Amino acid sequence: MNQVEETIQWLFANDAKEMKKICNKEMMQFGGISEMDYDDFYSRVGLDINLAKESFDSTKGKTFKEYAFGVIKLSVWKE
Repeated sequence: MNQVEETIQWLFANDAKEMKKICNKEMMQFGGISEMDYDDFYSRVGLDINLAKESFDSTKGKTFKEYAFGVIKLSVWKE
């Protein structure tokens, strides 16, 4: 398994525990997000991570894990 697939598996294992932890940290900066909105954020992030698999370029000097963290943060801010 390559680093992209390993990172995605890690993010989404155990009911997406790691992905949700990163999202929640970013969402805390907004303050007034309702818990019923969380699923919308998680869905958006899941879509963006899947799209990131295609756009990731390992020659840019970042690991996919670092790239995924940036994608998650940007995705939360866009949503």
